Amino acid sequence: MTSTATRSLAAQPTAAQNALSIVSALLVVGAIPLIRPFILGERLTIVGTAMVGGALLFAVLADMRATTPNDRALRTLALLAGLLWLWSMLQLTVRPQHDAQQTFTIGVLTFGVLLATVYVLRNALRRVVIVHGLIVICFVLSLSFILTFLIWNIFGFGTGFVANIDAGYEGKTVPLYLPVTFTYSSFTFGGISVPRFLGIGRESGVMAALLGWAYFMLPRTRWNSWPFKLVLFVGLVGTQSTAGFAAFIVVWVLQNLLWHEGLPSGKAILKQFAGVFGLMFAAYIAFFAPVVGLLAKTELNPVSVTDRQTALENGIAAILNNPLAANATGYDAPMSSINLVAAIAVIGLPGFVLSVLAFVLPWAQSSQRWLALGPTLVLFVTLLLSQPLSQSPGFWIMLALGVAAYPMWRPSKHGVESGGQRGSTKLVSASAM
Repeated sequence: MTSTATRSLAAQPTAAQNALSIVSALLVVGAIPLIRPFILGERLTIVGTAMVGGALLFAVLADMRATTPNDRALRTLALLAGLLWLWSMLQLTVRPQHDAQQTFTIGVLTFGVLLATVYVLRNALRRVVIVHGLIVICFVLSLSFILTFLIWNIFGFGTGFVANIDAGYEGKTVPLYLPVTFTYSSFTFGGISVPRFLGIGRESGVMAALLGWAYFMLPRTRWNSWPFKLVLFVGLVGTQSTAGFAAFIVVWVLQNLLWHEGLPSGKAILKQFAGVFGLMFAAYIAFFAPVVGLLAKTELNPVSVTDRQTALENGIAAILNNPLAANATGYDAPMSSINLVAAIAVIGLPGFVLSVLAFVLPWAQSSQRWLALGPTLVLFVTLLLSQPLSQSPGFWIMLALGVAAYPMWRPSKHGVESGGQRGSTKLVSASAM
């Protein structure tokens, strides 16, 4: 046996190391609902952070005597997140009225969680387990939403109520219905009672972002089939999030119709032509669709629309009047937590640029750039419209998972091919990519 073959054999993880990696990955999956911006993140973020710390410990133990190369895209993401945190600390020198302890704590809870997750994601098995675990959560909760919808419309509105749970944010409680459906509110449309699907999101827009991300991560799994896509899409529509729905449609049209790699062809040009009409249709739906359309949202929840309009105006005004955010009061700046543009009033233009680069550069460096486009872009569009980033370690984790590389599952007459190797069991012994 040659020395190269000996080293290759020695680098293969043992069953015990694989078990440690699986425990590490499951701890990350279990931590997601407990960190911001997810359902229990406001109350149990310390618990969720501790679980990610435990995942790091198990990952370090699993990687002893194993070859686990770093991923360039993940390194870049961690670097940009660190620079964003350092920028927020630097702002304290010109913004003494801001709570330094709050800035430091939020930075540690966000950047620390991301850094630990980046290490965990060095191993291919852990990446695969985490992604599959999050997709299972999204799929099961979406099925639960569909069942709750049917129960309500067969047995009556509110049937299957279990309890009110202290969750979400701003001291709110959310109702839990059978089988396991958290709702944000409900409405009646044409005599049909529809719960607003909250899932594990702090609010419905967060769950819409997670479902859109899960949908575009399906090609990295063995579940890239229409039943999974349909259930996740129904769940996304059930969130009734205008921004989440618009982001999903735009990204789907871009990835499936407008984007083309290689030499142009008649078929490609025809698809791109259809994509232009697809975007026009998406814009029409975003404005005029019942429930999720902007006009419908203006009637059902006008405060949501006006708050976002005000937030966008404040963010754009900050670029011209206060680009370094030196005069802002901090994280309590008016409407600053609504979206990435509004956050300019707090993080300044440099912070906004670093946030945008945190999406663009890791995606550009991803070894699976085409597959990373959907999950990365759906997060970016959602954050531009309706969610913050700086205080959301959960979004950073989703971004890291989106730009990482995965073994590719392909059907074969001999079974399942993973990463070019035959047999579904090959993945379990894979150490890294």
